Amino acid sequence: RGLPMASANAWIAAHLSQPWSAATAAAEITPELLEQAVASFDSLDLSLRQGLLLMLAHLPKRTVASEHQSVSAILDAAAQDESDATRFLCALLRPCLTGDGADAEAAVEAMGPAVQGQLEGMLETARGRAPLDPSVFAYSAQPAPEGAPA
Repeated sequence: RGLPMASANAWIAAHLSQPWSAATAAAEITPELLEQAVASFDSLDLSLRQGLLLMLAHLPKRTVASEHQSVSAILDAAAQDESDATRFLCALLRPCLTGDGADAEAAVEAMGPAVQGQLEGMLETARGRAPLDPSVFAYSAQPAPEGAPA
């Protein structure tokens, strides 16, 4: 239709760049923006691709039904994403968005073996990485060392 891709990409970036913004963005999505999201999915930043998937989960059922082709195309692109997390998120969402109306719990239960396989793959990938130091998450009441950022 008539919406330039640059405008659609700017809208996606503006509405999905903040944490927990997917639900808000879903309330404002239009068919044209969904079409442009399909066309630009691969060029979006990783966090925006994942935000777009989370936004799909917040779309009203009537929008998912009326925009089924665009929703399916976004899920197809996400299923081929380079990110394990994006592919996993897609695998969790697809049955809920394109299934026969099954609720999320039933969809996750039905795909148990696929989820297990995804988790095993992600763990295998993570084994080669340095372990995370839990102290980076520890809260400390002690003042920061001199010269450390506040």
